[in-house]
Amino acid sequence: MSSEEHPQPITIASCVEITAVMTRELVCVPSDITVAGAAGLMTKRRIGSCLVMDGEILQGVITEQDLTRKVVAAGRDPTKILVSDVMSSPVITIGADGTVGDAADLMIRHSIRRIVVLKDGRAAGIVTARDVLGFASDMNAILQDLSGMYGTMMFLDQNMEVLWINRQPEDVDVAGEPGPVHCYELLHGSSTPCHGCPLTLSGPSPERPVRTSEIIDNKSRIWQVQCHPVRWGNGKVLGVIESAIDVTRERELERELREHQDRLHVAVEGADIETWYYREGPDGIEIGADGGVVFAPDSYFSDLGEMFGYLQNRVHPDDFPAFHEIVESLVLGEEAIREGRFRIVVPGGGWRWVREMGKVIETDSDGKAVFIAGVNIDITDLTNYQAAIHKANKKLNLLSSITRHDILNQVSIIMLAGELLEMDGYLDGDSGLAETIGQIMSSAGTIERQILFTREYQGLGESNPEWQSVSFLAEKAAKEFVKNNVAVVCACEGLDIYADPMFGNVIFNLIDNAVRHGVGTTTVSIGFEDGEDGCILIVEDDGKGVPADLKERIFARGYGKNTGFGLFLSREILEITGISIRECGVPDAGARFEILVPHSGYRFV
Repeated sequence: MSSEEHPQPITIASCVEITAVMTRELVCVPSDITVAGAAGLMTKRRIGSCLVMDGEILQGVITEQDLTRKVVAAGRDPTKILVSDVMSSPVITIGADGTVGDAADLMIRHSIRRIVVLKDGRAAGIVTARDVLGFASDMNAILQDLSGMYGTMMFLDQNMEVLWINRQPEDVDVAGEPGPVHCYELLHGSSTPCHGCPLTLSGPSPERPVRTSEIIDNKSRIWQVQCHPVRWGNGKVLGVIESAIDVTRERELERELREHQDRLHVAVEGADIETWYYREGPDGIEIGADGGVVFAPDSYFSDLGEMFGYLQNRVHPDDFPAFHEIVESLVLGEEAIREGRFRIVVPGGGWRWVREMGKVIETDSDGKAVFIAGVNIDITDLTNYQAAIHKANKKLNLLSSITRHDILNQVSIIMLAGELLEMDGYLDGDSGLAETIGQIMSSAGTIERQILFTREYQGLGESNPEWQSVSFLAEKAAKEFVKNNVAVVCACEGLDIYADPMFGNVIFNLIDNAVRHGVGTTTVSIGFEDGEDGCILIVEDDGKGVPADLKERIFARGYGKNTGFGLFLSREILEITGISIRECGVPDAGARFEILVPHSGYRFV
C-alpha cells in the first residue's frame, strides 16, 4: 500500500504567532568547531541543537540526531569531524510574521523537529516541536512528540487500520486483496498485533498519554514504537498517531559498546590502571577518574591553583615539582603528550610509584587545553624490582672492580717477572725455555687486554635510557676534532634519540673512526631519513671508505689496532634500546654508517 492510497495529513491551523512561542536565546557554534566541541556545549547547556554560523551567516543546524546517526552510528571520531560535515543544511526557516500552524506544517512537510525564525534576514529565534505543543492546544496530541518524524509515521483509526502513512517501510510487502491494512501488517509483516505494542498496552480506548515500547518483528528488527491519541477541538478521539523507528543498528552499537566497555573495564581493573580526564569550562575545572589511584571519582575546582592545592597533598613532596610541570605543560597546551613517574599517597598511609601519561584531546582558540585524557599505572613493584637489580648490579660491579684490580696486579707481577728473565738472558736463543717464557708473556698480555676491556664494558646499560639531542652530542664531539681540520656538519635540529647515556660515545666513536681511518677525510656529515620501520640516523664521511669484506667484521669484538671505544661496544650500546647499526658506504667513496631507530625511539622537539 502506498501513501497515495490514504488520506493526506490533517491540516493544522492556529492563530498563535510564532514569536510568542519561539526561544530567543540562541546557542551558536562556528562552522569549524569539532563535533566533540559542539556535543560538549550541547550537553552543558542541556539543549538538543545548535545553530552553525559562519560569521553572521546561518549555515545549518547541528542536532542530537545528527550526532547519533552521522557520527556515533557511523563509528566516526567526533574529535576529527567538523560540525559543517554533519550539520543539517539548508536550514528550514519561517518568517517572524508566521504562525504556529505554519511552523507545524513545515515540520511535518520536512520531517524536522525545529525551525529557525528569521526577522529582517537574521536568525531571531528557534521553534521546536515542544514549543508548538505547549501552545497549539487544538493539535497538542498530534505534535506532542515528533521524535519519530524521520522514521515511519502513521495515522490509525481505533481498529489499528492505517489511514495515512508518511512513507512505505522498506522491504515490506502486504499480501492479499486490496482493502484495509493494519499497522502491524504494514510495518511488521504480522497478522496479529505485536507483542508489547504500546497501543494494545494502552487499553481498548486510546485516550491515555503517550506510550512507548520496543518490539521485535518477524525479521528480528527492533522498532521503537510510540503511540498518542488524537483529539479534535471538542475532545473527541479521532484516532492514533503511531511513529516507528528502526533502532536495530543503534541497539547493536549499544550492545557492542557495552561489551567493549566491559572488556576494557576488566582489562583496566586487572592491570591496576586508573583512567582520568580533565575538562575545563566556564564554571571551573572538572576531573573524573575510574580507579581512584590519584584522583577522586569526581572532583571540581574553581581554578588551577585550587586543583594543584588538592593534588599537593597526594603527591610526594620530592616529586611534586615534576608532576606540577607535566600537568601545567599539558593544560597550557605547550605539549600534546607527556608522561612521568612520581609517588602518591595511598589510603592507610604509604607511598606508591605511579607512571602518568596524559594527552591533550581538545584545545580552545588560544591553544589552551580544554579536554585532557590519560592513565595512571601503578609501577611500585616494577620500581622496586629495578631498584633491587640496580643494587645487585652495583655490588657485582664492585666485586668485578676488586677482582679486576687483583687480576691486573697478578698480571703485572707476571709481566715484571718476564722482563727480569729477559734482562737475565733467559729469552735469548731458541731454547725450549725461552719459547715457554715467551708463551707465558703473550698469554699474560692477552689476559691484561681482556681485563681492561671488561672495565670499558662494565658501565654499559647501568643507567636508565634517556632522550638525547643528536645536535648537542654532535656539536660536543666536533670540538675534539678541531685540530684535525675535519668539519662536522649536523642536520638533525630538534631530533632526540632514546638511548643509553653512553650514546654520546657512539657519535664520538663514529667521528673518530672517520678521522683515524678515513684517509683524507675532510668532512663528516650527520643527517637522518625516514625509514619504513622508523628513523635512519646517518653518519658519513668523504674519506676512503670501508672495504666490502670488512663491513661486518669491523663490529666484531677486538677488531682494530687502536685501544679506543670500538664499534663492538657502539653496537652493544645501541642494542640496549632496540637500535641497530650497519655500514653501507661505497668503498673508496667514504664510509656511511646507518643507525636504525624504531618509531618509539625518536622524537622531534
